[in-house]
Amino acid sequence: PGQRLWLRQRRALRAEPLPGTQRGTNPWFSPDGSKVVFVSEEAPAVLRVASATGAPTITLSDSGIGLDGNTWSDDGYIYFDGLTAGGTVGLRRIPEAGGATETITTVDTARREVDHVWPAALPGGRGVLFIIQSRDADAGTALAAFDGRSRRYHVLVKAAAGRYLAPGYLLYVTGEGQLVSVPFDLDRLAITGEARVVADGVGLRAFGAADIAVS
Repeated sequence: PGQRLWLRQRRALRAEPLPGTQRGTNPWFSPDGSKVVFVSEEAPAVLRVASATGAPTITLSDSGIGLDGNTWSDDGYIYFDGLTAGGTVGLRRIPEAGGATETITTVDTARREVDHVWPAALPGGRGVLFIIQSRDADAGTALAAFDGRSRRYHVLVKAAAGRYLAPGYLLYVTGEGQLVSVPFDLDRLAITGEARVVADGVGLRAFGAADIAVS
């Protein structure tokens, strides 16, 4: 009973619950697809890793974990929404095998930023896409890119969610619920062409987030 994560293999007709994922949310597969990182909605929240093959669940961290997203990069780190005793801090990361956590972005209050949330890893360990929430209602939410080389981030476009799609596109959701595709240079982490609307009617949550995935 209660909330847990479920997995349906593509060769199967029915989904099965993943053991040890009670109260789980925000799942993200490891680069090789054998494990799933997720947040257990406890007090405080816990970052855990479950095996897609049924092995015991592993706890990575039980402090400083936010509920607004996590992602597994092929650079060997898991990135997640971070919290401190004083509230939001930005994005943090932890080695996939466990260890010390590290803050990689800091909310810029001078720019009226409120939080950094919903990270999505870029291939090759190049960096991480994430959403910046603003104190200014007119600014809405923005899609930003954290550069793994320079350890800095920059805003790409106003958006509620974003994902990279090989071989060189950025998919994002606008505040009006449009799914948009635009050419994207992975090396420079820069938009390089004209945007086009792929679909309309993408659902937005009350706080301006959207759920999308690419395959």
